[in-house]
Amino acid sequence: MHIGTSTNPKTLAKDAISSYIRQLNCSGAILCQKEEFSNSHKKFYMIPKNLFTQEKTKNFVKSFCQSDSENLAPKKYLLKKHNDVFYHIFPLEGFGLLILLRNTTPFSQTVAKALQPVCAKFSNALTTSIQAEKNTENLINFKTLIDTMSEGLALFDEDLNCIEINKSALEKFGYSYEDGIGKHIFTVISDNDRGKLLTLHEQEHARAEWTLVRQDGSTFPAFVSGSNITYKGKLTRIVTFIDLTDIKEKEKQLYAQSRLAQMGEMISMIAHQWRQPLGAISASAIGIKTKIQMKKFDLTSESGRVKQEQYLIQKLDKMGTYVEHLSETIEDFRNFFKPNKEKTTVNLEEVINKALNIIHPGLLDHHIKIEKNIHFHETIETYNNEILQALLNILKNAIDHFATEKIESPLIMIKGYEEKGNFIIELTDNGGGIPEKILDKIFDPYFSTKDDKNGTGLGLYMTKTMIEDHCKGKIEVKNLNGGAQFKITLV
Repeated sequence: MHIGTSTNPKTLAKDAISSYIRQLNCSGAILCQKEEFSNSHKKFYMIPKNLFTQEKTKNFVKSFCQSDSENLAPKKYLLKKHNDVFYHIFPLEGFGLLILLRNTTPFSQTVAKALQPVCAKFSNALTTSIQAEKNTENLINFKTLIDTMSEGLALFDEDLNCIEINKSALEKFGYSYEDGIGKHIFTVISDNDRGKLLTLHEQEHARAEWTLVRQDGSTFPAFVSGSNITYKGKLTRIVTFIDLTDIKEKEKQLYAQSRLAQMGEMISMIAHQWRQPLGAISASAIGIKTKIQMKKFDLTSESGRVKQEQYLIQKLDKMGTYVEHLSETIEDFRNFFKPNKEKTTVNLEEVINKALNIIHPGLLDHHIKIEKNIHFHETIETYNNEILQALLNILKNAIDHFATEKIESPLIMIKGYEEKGNFIIELTDNGGGIPEKILDKIFDPYFSTKDDKNGTGLGLYMTKTMIEDHCKGKIEVKNLNGGAQFKITLV
């Protein structure tokens, strides 16, 4: 008798058992399938189908399966008689039991012995078919699961060719399923990021921000995560990604909003910076005009003309100095609002001093003392204006806090040093610190401790973005000695 493996278990059981019944003159047969994780039997396949309508047969089989079946040795045949019916019981390893019923005489030992290897083949065929059915079901479930994900997901073999991909990834890249399968991972990664891939592929778990390429050649930013798994018995790379296009766009909007708010503050600072030199120029002009109108110099004598010339030169020199200061201030602010597209060689001490110079009027108004302890021996390649704006945001917040809380003897200590190849800037004040309950929120967008009129909630968020995302550094905050300390680390 030939036993195939191409049909499902029920069809296989029906065909094989029907053949046994005819050849061995049996009155019926029962196939008992065990539960997957226990010894109890949950399914019974019968020929004829109405076999269990005979209550005595049903009770005997279920009773045997619940109790005596555990004592049945693997690959051994057992004969039971109940109510003049002979039950020939064969264990099917990995599946359950096969019970053949005869109403007259039992099988001879020769027939029973001959049936045992046939049952072994039958068992193998069943378990193989069932496993194939489970594998198919698992694959269907896996495909359904990954297709419900909003993130893109793809599986790659050891040669980095795609062997599975979900709907989200196909939609992002613009491929059909047939076109996506077999694609090499380089197809969807920009040229600039392919070098990163080769490095990250060697890591068991890796995460990075890449630029991915659609089928039409357009690109989009994505956060990509990759891990090694075993899939269908082979080492496989599972890669997931999140499209960052919307996030990047919102970040640009927040950045622009922050720059507009910063511009308003800068214009206020410019007005403050210009007030003193403009006043001095005005006073010099009035002084010259008054001297001339009151004829303070005797222009009929040589000495009088010399005195007038010396006076005018002195005043004009001072006015020139004031104008030069105004020009420098405008240049500082003009450079501040220039977008940095490329890194430059930056002297961090100069950046700190420039920030203090820009914000100097505010420091004077609130009688804030500055203590500097800066020791940088090297320059750093970074974005100058990003660092400048970050420092200004922190200093401006400290000034506002001192003014609001009316802190006596306000002090800001600025420390700069190099440590293990990193450049560290610490700004520490004595303003009473930040409440612990909001300490982990101050870098969140739109979070502000100021009122709606004075606070946008973007200053420190953009400070963190500029330091960590743009300059690839790190910013931390903590309470220290009755004040707050911001620590900027640049590599």
